[in-house]
Amino acid sequence: MLKFGALLIGCGLLVACGQQEAAAPVPARPPAAPPTAAAPPPPAPAGAMAYIIEPADGARVTSPVRVVFGLKGIGVAPAGVDRNDAGHHHLLVDAPMPSNLGVPIANDEQHRHFGSG
Repeated sequence: MLKFGALLIGCGLLVACGQQEAAAPVPARPPAAPPTAAAPPPPAPAGAMAYIIEPADGARVTSPVRVVFGLKGIGVAPAGVDRNDAGHHHLLVDAPMPSNLGVPIANDEQHRHFGSG
């Protein structure tokens, strides 16, 4: 009897829900503008270098990994700061080098940003 009562209550709820008036259609939003490429980063000072000391390029490593960064003739600044005398490191993990360096690099598991200033 309990199962039959639950079935009747369930049917009653379905009927009650089905008697609501249809909602007015929601107007569609206009399509978002396509993303635009960011302006290219400002040029670094002559002779400036940001590099990774270890592990060596192409090294196969396991977690945890110790990464040592190096800088020459340039300072450190967080992402989004456009200064020609500062920047930050990007560590690409099992990812190809981006083809368009004028577009910001993602910040995810394969594209890590270091150097918060």
